[in-house]
Amino acid sequence: MEEWLGALTAASQRRFHELDQPDCLSGQHHWYATSHARPTYCNVCRDALGGVTSHGLSCEVCKSKVHKRCAAKAINNCKWTTLASSIMMPHQWMEGNLPVSAKCAVCDKNCGSVLRLQDWRCLWCRATVHTQCRPALASWCPLGHSRVSVVPPTALHSIQDDAWEAVRPQASSPLLVFVNSKSGGWHLVFFVVLAVIW
Repeated sequence: MEEWLGALTAASQRRFHELDQPDCLSGQHHWYATSHARPTYCNVCRDALGGVTSHGLSCEVCKSKVHKRCAAKAINNCKWTTLASSIMMPHQWMEGNLPVSAKCAVCDKNCGSVLRLQDWRCLWCRATVHTQCRPALASWCPLGHSRVSVVPPTALHSIQDDAWEAVRPQASSPLLVFVNSKSGGWHLVFFVVLAVIW
C-alpha cells in the first residue's frame, strides 16, 4: 500500500518530469511510475521489473521500461522529434517488451519473449522483428497503418534556436486533435497546431 501511495504522490507531483515544460526535442525520456501485469524487462540493465506490485518507470513517449534506479543511466534515445529532411526516414528500434501477439514482419513467426528482453519493435511503424531477421527488413520506415496522420521527424526543421518550421509530408492528411489541457497533455499541443495549420 505504501508503494502505491508513493507512486500516486510522485505522479501527482510529476516528480519524474522536469519542473518546467519538458523538452520534447532533447531525446530525453519522460518517466512516470507504473506497474506491469505481465513479465517486463528493464531496457537499461535487462533484468526483470518485479511483480505486479513492484513499480518501475515507463517513458510516456517511447514506452521504454526501466527500474527507478536505472532511470538516471538511460541514454537519451527517446522517440525522434527531428531528423534531416534529406534522408529517408529509417526505423527507430527499441529492444524487447513486445506485445504477446507480436509477429515478425519478415518471417511472420511469433517474436518477443516473456523470459527475457529480446527482439525489436519500431517506435514509428510498430513493426516487430526477430534480431536475426532485422537485416532482411527494408531500412526505411513506412510509418505504419496511420502514416497519413503521422508527422515524421523529417518534417520539422530548426530555423532558429527556439523556432521550428514544419514541412507538410507528401501524402499526408490533416488531423484534428483535441487536448484536455487539465490532463497534463500540454506537450501534444505543438503537434495539434501542426496538424491544424496543414
